[in-house]
Amino acid sequence: MRSGVTLLITLSVIAAMMALAALAFGYVDRARSAQRHKNAMIQADLLKQNLVGAFKKALGSHPGNGKLKLLYTTPLSLSDTKGKMAVFAQCRPLLDRIPVTWLSRRFREKDPRRGELALEVFSRIADAARIQDPQELLGMIWMRLDSEGEARGLRAPVKGKDGIIDSKIWSEIVDEYRWEHGDPHAYEAPWDDVFVFDPAVASAKQLDKEFLSPRLVSILFDIDPILVKEGYTIGDLSRFLSDNGVNEREYAWLFGKKPRALMQCEGSFSHGAGSARFRFDYVEGRIIDFGVEKD
Repeated sequence: MRSGVTLLITLSVIAAMMALAALAFGYVDRARSAQRHKNAMIQADLLKQNLVGAFKKALGSHPGNGKLKLLYTTPLSLSDTKGKMAVFAQCRPLLDRIPVTWLSRRFREKDPRRGELALEVFSRIADAARIQDPQELLGMIWMRLDSEGEARGLRAPVKGKDGIIDSKIWSEIVDEYRWEHGDPHAYEAPWDDVFVFDPAVASAKQLDKEFLSPRLVSILFDIDPILVKEGYTIGDLSRFLSDNGVNEREYAWLFGKKPRALMQCEGSFSHGAGSARFRFDYVEGRIIDFGVEKD
């Protein structure tokens, strides 16, 4: 019975993703014929609306681990028999890493346990990358996360959105630290592997346990990165920890009971001589920050 259910789930997700591919191809056909920027924007809006329907059909209102695992681990790659049309898409969970907002001092005052965890993860990554002055880098991060950054002319946090830092702002911070302190090691730290820089999860308090990033698994549970790389697959954290005799109860407070449909997707599609890239966040039934960029 279980295998039958699994097959049904798999087929439903594949069917929905095939529909998504067809929508992308249709968009390319229409976009190529659009002669004005306004028309192109209208077509992009149509694609965005269709994507919402495709994802809702694939995931339903409360997707389980099975559907999300398939979506996260199986890139969509399709082309026609003549090789004239092709589409590629890949989605990544947004709650597989720690929201960078947890590094905020004001957040740590409100939620010490999560705030201290974020600091510990930051320190582990900084030490591994041999960053010369991690405390100085952390201070510069705080300047952006907390309002006192205004005193130095740095970008202030969005009103009512304390601690919002996107990937672009994070890169600016790292660049500033590197050139002020002559420390190239700041570029060697795999920040994206442990922190997520997306406003969509700025207020999140729990992570999706089964889908944690491998590096975060290694840090949280103190497991050799090589062992994690060889034995852990996204969607099967509980099994991996059990196989290695690790008690996951220590972080029960950190994980939600059920996974949430929060993800970032990006891909590309081509038709004939033209091609374009698209990117968006899917946030529990809504598509936000959608963009299409022609190559």
